[in-house]
Parts: sequence; structure tokens; C-alpha cells
Amino acid sequence: MHPKPLRAPMFPGLIKIVIKPSQADLILSSTSLSFSLMTGATDVPGPSRLTIQSSVVRQVLTYSVAVTPAAPWLSVSGSGSTPGSMSVALNSPSLSLPASANPYQTAIVVTCLAPSPCAGSAQTISVALTVTVPPAQLSVSSGLISFTSAAANPAPVSRSFGIQNAGGGIIGITSITAADGWATISGVPATLPGGPAQQVIVTSNPAGLKAGYYLTTVTVNTTAGSASVPVALLIADSLSLNLNPAGTQFALQAGGAPGSRTGSFLVRHC
Repeated sequence: MHPKPLRAPMFPGLIKIVIKPSQADLILSSTSLSFSLMTGATDVPGPSRLTIQSSVVRQVLTYSVAVTPAAPWLSVSGSGSTPGSMSVALNSPSLSLPASANPYQTAIVVTCLAPSPCAGSAQTISVALTVTVPPAQLSVSSGLISFTSAAANPAPVSRSFGIQNAGGGIIGITSITAADGWATISGVPATLPGGPAQQVIVTSNPAGLKAGYYLTTVTVNTTAGSASVPVALLIADSLSLNLNPAGTQFALQAGGAPGSRTGSFLVRHC
């Protein structure tokens, strides 16, 4: 056998690899923050806290913090060197912002400062604030509505109760009706914007009714739910006692003691 001649390896050039030590840089615990508020709120939510560290633990880095673009509804505070922390919170002007379909936005720019090796390097934390209108909430401002009439001289009597949108938006009134014909309803609004209560009139007509005690219910149906108001009518056949107030309702917690520690009635002979 004849050995094959060895060929010299063919390397057109040399490849040089240089490994440099990593440069310390800032590390943020988060790069985005979001807050939410409802119009009419009286307090802002608690602040959010972020930590800022150096990628090389033994290397202390200094940095600056700026809100860009400026946002009067946001405040930022905290230390300027690693390891550090930063508090981001809403200001009281945020409570005056109107509701918006799009969030209010700004950014917090954290910039590494000389003589830190990462001087000039900047990182951004996006901040969004969503302001919404609270949901509509139906509220009825009356408990029991009570009427008294004499059998010998029956006459219609009117009283009122309030319905209110205690939230935001607009409530549509579907219907307000009484379950029995001796009670009629008037003054029903078509809608309820947020704000003070609006008065609805309930009129009792004892004509054709015998002496006795009658109880019915007024039902309020709206786009924000339903509510009911009890209505009582006493038709007296002779002299009777008159109580003031004529009726009341008690709200008790399940498992609580029965009765009421406060409250009184005025008893009058009529």
C-alpha cells in the first residue's frame, strides 16, 4: 500500500473572538403601570412601587426620573441610585378629570447618569389612567307610604316618594304602577340622570271601599333594575287613633336582636 499524501488544511484567515465583561445597566421591576378611577370619586387609589437595580449587583448606578409628557395628575418620588425604589401615585387633580373612552397616558423616563457606565441609557415606563362613569344605580327614598280616610267622607289624598339615580349615566323608566286600583301614580319622569331624587306622586282614592285596612305595592321598573314601595290605606268607620308616623319599616341583620332601640310614635285620638 502506498500512503496517501496529507493535505495542508485550508484556512483563508483567522477568526478572533473577543469576550468583553458585561456593562452594568439599570433593571426596572416593571415597564408599565395602569390606574383606574370613577368620576365622582373622593379619594385616589394607593400608589404603585417599582424597584430599580443594577445588573451588576456590586456596581452602584445613579439615575434620574422624569414624567414625559408632563401630567399634573401623576406624581413620582424615590431615590436616585441603585438599589432603589420609586413610588408612582395619582394626584388630587386626577379626581377632576372627566370620563374618557381612551385612557389618559404619559411615561416615566428613567435615565442612567454619569459617572455610571450606562450613562445616557434611558428606559421608559408607560402609565395609563382610565376614568369611567360609575354604573347607574336606582334608589328609592321612601319606605311605607300610609294614607288614612274616613268612611263617612272618603276623599282622594296624595303623597310623594323619591326615585334617584345614585350612580352615573342615565336610567330609563320603564313603568311605575300600583298593584291595586285604589292607588294611582302620576308625575313619572321618562329618565333619571345622576343627581337629586325626583318626586313621584301616589294618590289613594277610597271611594267605593269599605272600612278596613288595605295594603298594596308600587313597583318601579327601570333599565337599572326594579324597586317596590309598600302603600297602606286605613279607612276608619268611626273614631280611631291616629299614629304619627303612620308606619315605618325596620332593617335587621340576619341573626341580630329583634326590635329597635330608638324611635317613637305619637298617638292621637281623632
